[in-house]
Amino acid sequence: MPSRTTRVLDVPEQYRQGLALLAKLSDVSFDELQSALKKAPEVGSRKELAAWLTSDTKSLSQTDLQLIIDALTSLYRVRVSVEVAAEKLANDVATAMSESGPQEFRVANENRATFSGRLANLIVLRSLDVADTKAQDLKTEYDHTFCDCRILTDLRPVFGTSISEAPTRMLIVHTLKLGYHDSTERKHKEFFIALDSTDLIALKDAIQRAQTKAQTLKSQLESAGVKPIEVE
Repeated sequence: MPSRTTRVLDVPEQYRQGLALLAKLSDVSFDELQSALKKAPEVGSRKELAAWLTSDTKSLSQTDLQLIIDALTSLYRVRVSVEVAAEKLANDVATAMSESGPQEFRVANENRATFSGRLANLIVLRSLDVADTKAQDLKTEYDHTFCDCRILTDLRPVFGTSISEAPTRMLIVHTLKLGYHDSTERKHKEFFIALDSTDLIALKDAIQRAQTKAQTLKSQLESAGVKPIEVE
């Protein structure tokens, strides 16, 4: 969600659909959602929370409910992190949702006040304080966080003494493309690393070692009664 320092008007694309759905809820559906959230216990993940709410929000599909919960839990963390009043944050988000972003997710001006009021009432509810959102918040404290990767494989000709003659050898070259989020510049970046077959084996071994260590730590935590969190 928005920055924890100054900019509270940037609503990430992954949350716009859920907020747009919230804005379009009928009064009956909204009352169901609010009542269910007030009764909901503290849980470990957004998926757990949505699952718990399902029986009391029958007018919402599971998909729509999950999108709304993802957006609300993120906004809850923003409110707590920047120590901003719920009404202020809700108003800023409502303004952003009506003035920017994809047209299909914009909130109509005549609905802005209602939407802002709904947000302000919901983002103070403790049931939105889920563990995996806290963990995601901690994860993004790093300057660079992983976004995606891809390995490109190419053939490169090796010419002999005379470049006018067709090459008789071909070199197999792998290029690892790593995409990451730069929290300082608030943008997606990427860089490329050339690899050979030996490098691929070393990279695979390093990943397998990391997975084994993670599994070992997970088992030890569970044995001690501590639940490990997987951040998506």
